[in-house]
Amino acid sequence: MDIIRANAVPPLTPLPNGMSMRWLRGPAQDDTLDVGLVRFEPGTATPEHIHHRGQTLVIVSGVGFVSVAGVRTEVSPGDIVITPPGQPHIHGATDDQSMVHLSITTGRNDLVGDTGSYGSAMPQSPDEAPHQDDPQGRDEQP
Repeated sequence: MDIIRANAVPPLTPLPNGMSMRWLRGPAQDDTLDVGLVRFEPGTATPEHIHHRGQTLVIVSGVGFVSVAGVRTEVSPGDIVITPPGQPHIHGATDDQSMVHLSITTGRNDLVGDTGSYGSAMPQSPDEAPHQDDPQGRDEQP
């Protein structure tokens, strides 16, 4: 069992698409658990994608939305979104607020209408992308 204290979560890694993220466990995209914190800047959203074994989101802060079959539903802190396996969906921040969610998945995920993996666009480990405060991409430990 791993316990990650709130004050020990490393900074999220900025991505070029207006999102930032930090894998807390994974991503393996197999039968093991993948857990990540994802921040969306205002107006930013995922492309439409599926998770072959489903996805659970826990909204941590801000205001966002989930969209399934063109129906958009607003979500806010404390909301839990459970997406069944194979259901195409989009999630992101509203136009005027950022949003952070905890993503919990197992199994592969894919873009809808594309053969690529949605997860492949994200850093595969905490060391894969440089941190803003360290040009060599290392975390400074006290």
